[in-house]
Amino acid sequence: MKETPILFSAPMVQRLVNRDNPKTQTRRIIKDTGLHAIDEKIHGVEMSSRTRIALAAHCPYGQPGDRLIVKEATWQWCKKVPNGTTKTGRKKYSYRLHGGVDTGSVIYCADHPQKPVKEPHTEPEMVWKYKSGRYMQRHLVRIILEITATGVQRLQEISEEDAEAEGAMGWWNSLTRIQQEEIYSGGRGPVGAFLDLWDSINGSTHPWANNDWVFALSFKRVKA
Repeated sequence: MKETPILFSAPMVQRLVNRDNPKTQTRRIIKDTGLHAIDEKIHGVEMSSRTRIALAAHCPYGQPGDRLIVKEATWQWCKKVPNGTTKTGRKKYSYRLHGGVDTGSVIYCADHPQKPVKEPHTEPEMVWKYKSGRYMQRHLVRIILEITATGVQRLQEISEEDAEAEGAMGWWNSLTRIQQEEIYSGGRGPVGAFLDLWDSINGSTHPWANNDWVFALSFKRVKA
């Protein structure tokens, strides 16, 4: 069984752990696969069903039965340790986690978006430090997913049902009216909500309008 780290934003982690309507799909941009014949078609207009199946079989995230290790942002109660100086003579520091989840030294940003105020224990040079999910230590992982299906499609081929499975409507309904007005771009069905969700996360590099090729992953949660 293969285990692959996968990054999710705090709003998407909230959808993953939602009991009533959990997120059970995700779409990820297809980049270079190392398969020359397929890579040429990714940048073309069409891709045959046979090619899509072949590409899905080489999905870097795994195949049905494999697991996804969810990496997410955290606040960590760290000791601020001197770590030399910069070229201009300014002091540099490293930040080392002091304690663990059980001691209250780690708070997940999906649960607590704002910087914590409460200090689990007081010692000199201790601070709350934001840690991107990219650098999450394995022992802090709290969500593991099992892949149930993989596919390849154009982003805009997503169906209403799949947009629901992406957690799009749950995400949209969690926004304030002001936030909705700031990003509103059309009809508010599941696909419309997914459009806004996608652009809020990927719009600067891979906007919805590009209609990129994506891996469509379905999964179930096996640990939280």
